[in-house]
Amino acid sequence: MNKPIIFALIIFAALAAAACYQKSSSSSNAVKPVQSSASSSPVAENSLESAQCSASSSPIAAEPAALNNQTNVSGDYDRALDYLIAKNYEKAAAEFEAVVTTDAKNRQAYLHLGKSYQALSKTDKAIGAYKQAIELKPDDPEANYELGKILLDKKDYETSLPFIEKAAKIKYTSPEYLLALGDNYRELKKCDYAMVPYGKVSGFDDKNTAAYYGMGLCYIELKNRIAAGQQVRNLEKLDKDLAKKLADKIPK
Repeated sequence: MNKPIIFALIIFAALAAAACYQKSSSSSNAVKPVQSSASSSPVAENSLESAQCSASSSPIAAEPAALNNQTNVSGDYDRALDYLIAKNYEKAAAEFEAVVTTDAKNRQAYLHLGKSYQALSKTDKAIGAYKQAIELKPDDPEANYELGKILLDKKDYETSLPFIEKAAKIKYTSPEYLLALGDNYRELKKCDYAMVPYGKVSGFDDKNTAAYYGMGLCYIELKNRIAAGQQVRNLEKLDKDLAKKLADKIPK
């Protein structure tokens, strides 16, 4: 091969290589403007705003608001207690309901919820609330007493007895609990048992007319007229009307 041809081939190869390099360089430079223009174009900005708007209206974005509402739903125990003390039983019940909805272990809230419903004469709901309180703390004397007293007033004497027995056993110096226990035994015709709590109450408080009256009724049931008459005399010093009421029950 002669020299002119060789030189021509070398020049042609060099020109081809330079052209390829320039093409690849311009291609890489062309990518950059596309990226830059896409990020700053009105379409991109509108898309971002649209995405932000969509996100703000999505369930995930609305979650903080939902959590705020949940906080409100959780209720306020102190506020509920204030309503109860103020005898605003409707508001107290609603607030305590909100408390136990999010705090199912709040025994005191269930106890006061029962009291609120009891004051509203919603005994079935009160019973349910007291049972929840007892489930959380079986030896809670107040919840046992309140539940037992409702059942006692409903004349469900067999069902009420275990609750009142437990309450009186725990708070054995409470005249209120002991009187309820005596009344429960007496209604079940267990006057031998009833005399014990009645006697304890009169020992704590010698002016407790309910204890003397209950004992008088038990003595009448036991056909002990002399002892019944003694309770009449005890009552005459304290409440003549109640004494007469008891005396009229003694068989002549």
